[in-house]
Amino acid sequence: MSGVVPAGSQIPVEVLFAPKYELQYNYNLTCNVKRKNRPLVLNVKGEGYKIHHSVFAGSARQEMVSGEPHQFEYGDFFINERKSKKVVIQNNGEFNFDFVWKRQVNKYISIVPETGSVPKGEELEFEITYLPIGEHHLKNYKLQLQIVSGPKYDFLLSGRARKPGVKFSNLVVDFGHCFVSK
Repeated sequence: MSGVVPAGSQIPVEVLFAPKYELQYNYNLTCNVKRKNRPLVLNVKGEGYKIHHSVFAGSARQEMVSGEPHQFEYGDFFINERKSKKVVIQNNGEFNFDFVWKRQVNKYISIVPETGSVPKGEELEFEITYLPIGEHHLKNYKLQLQIVSGPKYDFLLSGRARKPGVKFSNLVVDFGHCFVSK
């Protein structure tokens, strides 16, 4: 806010802009310099905006609230069977915003897309796929959709993949010699 600039040198001035409302701002910052007739004037412009969005979970498009986790239940199914759940994010604002999915490593869970941007006035659909290739039990596996500089949405995934319960009475069947008919 004040100081002394030695002869032949310079001092950087840092201006922090942290708007509290969705407005366009225009300020003139004046710096009085001793023994100078007129002050130095710095014009600062900026725009404050909020991220206006909605997040929907599942095929029923249930609207989510930040801080309240949504439970996705994949159920009981066989290995190599693919189960998917949908999440939709809608941008109702005037600006694009970015997102990223945060999660622990799990080779059976995939999210498409994992990072990106949602253009203004559009919506983006995510597919969370559970595709186990071996017996696997998924219990309250946590995913988090993070809107950059915005809220976080938590998801808890549960499901169980098992081998089919099929057994053959004979593993080898020999029909012997057979005639070929015309």
